Amino acid sequence: MRSEERAAPGATAIRRPAGTHPDKAPQVFTRSPRPVPAPIGGAPRIVVARSLDELTEHRQALDDLAADSLETNVFYESILAESAVRSFGTGRQLELVLVYRADPRAPQRLRLDGFFPFERTARYRRLPIAALVSFKHLHCFLCTPLIRREGARETFAAAFDWLVGESGAPLVELRSIAADGPMHQLLVEQLHARRRPFWLGDWSTRAFFEPGEAAESYLRSAISGLALKEVRRKEKRLRERGRLAWRELEPGEDAAPWLRDFLELEASGWKGRGRSALACSEAEREFFVSAATAAHDLGQLMLLGLFLDDRPLALKCNFLAGAGGFAFKIAFDEAYRAFSPGFLLEIENVRRLHRRPEIRWMDSCADAQHAMINRLWPGRRTMATVLFATGRAPGDLLVSLMPLLQWGRRKLTRRPRPGSGAEATGGESTP
Repeated sequence: MRSEERAAPGATAIRRPAGTHPDKAPQVFTRSPRPVPAPIGGAPRIVVARSLDELTEHRQALDDLAADSLETNVFYESILAESAVRSFGTGRQLELVLVYRADPRAPQRLRLDGFFPFERTARYRRLPIAALVSFKHLHCFLCTPLIRREGARETFAAAFDWLVGESGAPLVELRSIAADGPMHQLLVEQLHARRRPFWLGDWSTRAFFEPGEAAESYLRSAISGLALKEVRRKEKRLRERGRLAWRELEPGEDAAPWLRDFLELEASGWKGRGRSALACSEAEREFFVSAATAAHDLGQLMLLGLFLDDRPLALKCNFLAGAGGFAFKIAFDEAYRAFSPGFLLEIENVRRLHRRPEIRWMDSCADAQHAMINRLWPGRRTMATVLFATGRAPGDLLVSLMPLLQWGRRKLTRRPRPGSGAEATGGESTP
């Protein structure tokens, strides 16, 4: 597939050779990526990467952007984005939009200031209307674009210029974005300033962790004293059965055995029987192992476990980014369901997060109706989808009709079964 790159109005675009189909082996730089020269007049440049090979050319620039982004989103950092394109990009028309602007410290060079990963679809929500929608796969729980803090408004305006003026799509959907953050505010500002019709929908909240003064006082405020007593009782009963230990993957330790154990443990339970475990799909297995390995190499993987005689009873995977983290997946041994190993591990996770002051928050990435994590993590993050028309027919008409269409869909379909996101217990008993 040949890469086609377009420029926003007043900007110039870079054309690069098309990437070939990526190998399954992780991609690494064998040379420094080519610098992006600044255009005449300092106008921004829009680069559209359409393959893994093209995306990896921007890895160092993307890592630099992620370290100074307005809002943190580990799912769009290179460690997860490259793994996602490798495992799930086949058959999708990806348009990974990168916004380069003049670097204030070296005006003759461009700096990556924005990353907006999209997928072009021929049909939008079963309607025969083309659209650009946020690149989202089964294991991507946040689609907030990465925008550099400095000059964020100008960067977003440049991306918006390209979306409205040059993308060719009647509709643009930013799905699963944090609706209570500065990026959402910039989006609404642009939509109002340009008088673009838009629709805000798919509203929900999900559990969000912020530490208290101390772990034990946090737990006492989140769950009852009776529940904590039951937690201690179950842990004591487990200790009567053998050597019980809490462990965490250490820096420099080989992550492969942990990842293998996680895949086997998850597949041994209800997810395996329902064919929804990571190990049931080669693409999902590949994504998890590749992303987790890359994150561990960069110190961005937090992998915890509860072990009985060296046998894992529960394992929990978190991805870290900036000052926060994202709870990705948890698995437990159903043979020990009565002891609530998943819930015990969640309690231990809270304690360990309180011992790491550099982690100031964690997104649960859980379903809005997830009773257990909602109870344990009282904070909330608001999520939403924003759909807007670019001025091409019939985009304006569809956006205007979205409230009516959404009402009709709710009348005709049943509510989806909870369970997306970072499942915590999968039906195990909790105190």
